[in-house]
Amino acid sequence: LTRAAEVDGQVLYSPFAASLFSELGKLAIGVVWAMAERTPFPPPAELGRAALAFVPPALGYVVVNNLRFTLVQVINPGLLQLLWNLKIVFIGALYALPPFHRRLELHQWGG
Repeated sequence: LTRAAEVDGQVLYSPFAASLFSELGKLAIGVVWAMAERTPFPPPAELGRAALAFVPPALGYVVVNNLRFTLVQVINPGLLQLLWNLKIVFIGALYALPPFHRRLELHQWGG
């Protein structure tokens, strides 16, 4: 899709904006889902502390999503997908090391 969006070698959209709208869409779905649950919200101070726990992963996702747009312009998309999915194998091997010693089940190795 990225190659199809190119005109004379230039991408007609901002990868940052595409990533931002994707994350805003996920946020909107999450808010609607939370409101549909009809559970009472915690007090604002408690909610703020809980929300702070999500800041580091959110920043990581911003970096990774923007990196993916950059990489797909440089690397063949098929090769990028293959390398991207190797992270599952790497994380599984990492969990087998002494600090974690978690035994992963067969379905967990598959992603």
